[in-house]
Amino acid sequence: MDGLNFINQSNDKNNSSIVIFESNAGVNNKLAAAWHIVTLPPGAKANVAAKADTVYHAAVINPEISVNGGLMTIKEVTSPAVTIKAGQTAAITGDATSGYVIAIKG
Repeated sequence: MDGLNFINQSNDKNNSSIVIFESNAGVNNKLAAAWHIVTLPPGAKANVAAKADTVYHAAVINPEISVNGGLMTIKEVTSPAVTIKAGQTAAITGDATSGYVIAIKG
């Protein structure tokens, strides 16, 4: 398995939380399930194991998450979702005030 790589290059003082969906419907469908959530402080990097033949979609989310009956609810998606594949790197820039941008490399 190759991985999805993330770098938090934002100037936000808070940790950025990135949600990963296996389907683009996840960013537009309130009932879609997140596949993985990564929380990164500014300057940090992370790698998430991923299948090489699967397309994923990632977006920055409001870190306020609630859990009710084992179901996690994300309050707000705060960046446009981007398509990412195994072996690529997503660099997150911006902040909560000006907005976040995710750029894909590789």
